[in-house]
Amino acid sequence: MPPQRGSRPRSLYRIVWGGKRGHWGLFLPDDDHDLTHGLLVHIGVESDKGPGGSSRGKENHTLMFEPIDVGHSRGAITRIKGALATTEMLQEAANATFTEGGGYNYVYNNCQHFCLNLIKKLHQLYPTLVTREAVADAQSNATAVTVASNAVKAIIQRSGRALYSRSGKK
Repeated sequence: MPPQRGSRPRSLYRIVWGGKRGHWGLFLPDDDHDLTHGLLVHIGVESDKGPGGSSRGKENHTLMFEPIDVGHSRGAITRIKGALATTEMLQEAANATFTEGGGYNYVYNNCQHFCLNLIKKLHQLYPTLVTREAVADAQSNATAVTVASNAVKAIIQRSGRALYSRSGKK
């Protein structure tokens, strides 16, 4: 699938808050020569707040597309080698990845898994713009738990058994 006309592919970046084990997202700058503004794609949390802002304890993990000023975010950005994307490509692949991923699970389907799976989806859809090197680069920066749980999830999915339901329970 070629990118839409009028969109120029730009370098894709990983953005991390809180170190390697922290929150991950993908950042697509508005311009390759100005890495301060762009689009942040990540799994965010919408809390169910009661009257007066008190938490009811329910959280809804959702796919978020947000404009971001990296200079004010305190997140660390790193270019993903071999990954170019347009806004349209990133949105299409992110929606597919989120839909196919099932519900959020802290161990088996968290923000790192989402970012890794999104890079894989982009490679599947646009292999000349998001190369195998991009997939390897993203995997090399994930925690061992994320890489191992993705491997276990792939084995279970190939066997035809469900790993977890949308509620996060087996």
